[in-house]
Amino acid sequence: MTILELEMKIAADRRMDRLPVNIGERPCYDEMFNLVRQENGKWATFYGEHGGTTNKQEYDTKEEAADALWAILEDAVKPYDWRKARENMRAYRKEEKERKKQRRQEWRRNLRDRLKKR
Repeated sequence: MTILELEMKIAADRRMDRLPVNIGERPCYDEMFNLVRQENGKWATFYGEHGGTTNKQEYDTKEEAADALWAILEDAVKPYDWRKARENMRAYRKEEKERKKQRRQEWRRNLRDRLKKR
Protein backbone atom coordinates (compact mmCIF):
# COMPACT_ATOMS: atom_id res chain seq x y z
CA MET A 1 0.00 0.00 0.00
CA THR A 2 1.09 3.57 -0.49
CA ILE A 3 1.73 5.99 2.34
CA LEU A 4 -1.46 7.88 1.50
CA GLU A 5 -3.45 4.63 1.72
CA LEU A 6 -1.76 3.87 5.03
CA GLU A 7 -2.67 7.29 6.43
CA MET A 8 -6.28 6.85 5.26
CA LYS A 9 -6.49 3.39 6.86
CA ILE A 10 -5.11 4.73 10.14
CA ALA A 11 -7.62 7.60 10.10
CA ALA A 12 -10.51 5.24 9.32
CA ASP A 13 -9.68 2.71 12.05
CA ARG A 14 -11.09 3.91 15.35
CA ARG A 15 -8.77 1.64 17.34
CA MET A 16 -5.72 3.49 16.04
CA ASP A 17 -6.71 7.04 16.91
CA ARG A 18 -4.78 6.78 20.18
CA LEU A 19 -1.58 5.47 18.61
CA PRO A 20 1.15 8.03 18.03
CA VAL A 21 2.41 7.61 14.47
CA ASN A 22 5.08 9.59 12.63
CA ILE A 23 5.37 9.24 8.86
CA GLY A 24 7.90 11.32 7.01
CA GLU A 25 11.52 12.32 6.58
CA ARG A 26 12.50 12.92 10.22
CA PRO A 27 12.27 10.33 12.97
CA CYS A 28 10.51 11.11 16.21
CA TYR A 29 11.74 9.46 19.40
CA ASP A 30 8.94 10.55 21.76
CA GLU A 31 7.26 7.17 22.11
CA MET A 32 6.00 7.00 18.54
CA PHE A 33 5.71 4.45 15.75
CA ASN A 34 7.83 5.72 12.86
CA LEU A 35 7.96 5.21 9.13
CA VAL A 36 10.79 7.35 7.81
CA ARG A 37 12.93 7.68 4.72
CA GLN A 38 16.58 7.32 5.59
CA GLU A 39 19.56 9.10 4.07
CA ASN A 40 20.55 5.96 2.15
CA GLY A 41 17.19 6.00 0.33
CA LYS A 42 15.74 3.04 2.20
CA TRP A 43 12.63 3.21 4.34
CA ALA A 44 12.57 2.18 7.99
CA THR A 45 9.90 1.30 10.53
CA PHE A 46 10.61 1.41 14.26
CA TYR A 47 9.29 2.50 17.61
CA GLY A 48 11.14 5.53 18.88
CA GLU A 49 11.42 6.14 22.60
CA HIS A 50 13.81 7.98 24.89
CA GLY A 51 16.07 8.91 22.00
CA GLY A 52 16.48 5.33 20.82
CA THR A 53 14.88 2.90 18.41
CA THR A 54 13.20 -0.42 19.05
CA ASN A 55 12.47 -3.13 16.46
CA LYS A 56 13.99 -1.23 13.58
CA GLN A 57 13.42 -2.81 10.16
CA GLU A 58 14.64 -1.47 6.81
CA TYR A 59 12.80 -1.80 3.49
CA ASP A 60 13.74 -1.00 -0.10
CA THR A 61 10.39 0.56 -1.02
CA LYS A 62 7.95 2.77 0.82
CA GLU A 63 5.13 0.35 -0.06
CA GLU A 64 6.86 -2.49 1.78
CA ALA A 65 7.49 -0.20 4.75
CA ALA A 66 3.86 0.98 4.77
CA ASP A 67 2.61 -2.62 4.77
CA ALA A 68 5.00 -3.47 7.60
CA LEU A 69 3.94 -0.47 9.69
CA TRP A 70 0.28 -1.37 9.20
CA ALA A 71 0.98 -4.90 10.48
CA ILE A 72 2.80 -3.45 13.50
CA LEU A 73 -0.06 -1.07 14.27
CA GLU A 74 -2.67 -3.82 13.92
CA ASP A 75 -0.68 -5.95 16.34
CA ALA A 76 -0.45 -3.04 18.79
CA VAL A 77 -4.23 -2.57 18.96
CA LYS A 78 -5.44 -6.15 18.86
CA PRO A 79 -7.41 -7.02 21.97
CA TYR A 80 -5.72 -9.11 24.60
CA ASP A 81 -7.15 -12.61 24.70
CA TRP A 82 -7.61 -13.22 28.43
CA ARG A 83 -9.09 -16.68 27.89
CA LYS A 84 -6.06 -17.85 25.92
CA ALA A 85 -3.70 -16.27 28.47
CA ARG A 86 -5.50 -18.12 31.28
CA GLU A 87 -5.25 -21.41 29.37
CA ASN A 88 -1.56 -20.83 28.73
CA MET A 89 -0.97 -20.09 32.41
CA ARG A 90 -2.80 -23.26 33.44
CA ALA A 91 -0.72 -25.31 31.00
CA TYR A 92 2.47 -23.68 32.28
CA ARG A 93 1.56 -24.39 35.91
CA LYS A 94 0.73 -27.99 35.04
CA GLU A 95 4.08 -28.42 33.27
CA GLU A 96 5.92 -26.76 36.15
CA LYS A 97 4.21 -29.05 38.64
CA GLU A 98 5.28 -32.06 36.55
CA ARG A 99 8.87 -30.78 36.35
CA LYS A 100 8.99 -30.34 40.14
CA LYS A 101 7.67 -33.86 40.58
CA GLN A 102 10.33 -35.24 38.24
CA ARG A 103 13.09 -33.28 40.02
CA ARG A 104 11.87 -34.61 43.37
CA GLN A 105 11.86 -38.19 42.07
CA GLU A 106 15.34 -37.71 40.60
CA TRP A 107 16.61 -36.30 43.91
CA ARG A 108 15.14 -39.27 45.83
CA ARG A 109 16.70 -41.74 43.38
CA ASN A 110 20.09 -40.08 43.74
CA LEU A 111 19.76 -40.09 47.53
CA ARG A 112 18.86 -43.81 47.56
CA ASP A 113 21.81 -44.59 45.28
CA ARG A 114 24.21 -42.66 47.51
CA LEU A 115 22.88 -44.40 50.63
CA LYS A 116 23.25 -47.84 49.00
CA LYS A 117 26.89 -47.11 48.20
CA ARG A 118 27.71 -46.55 51.85
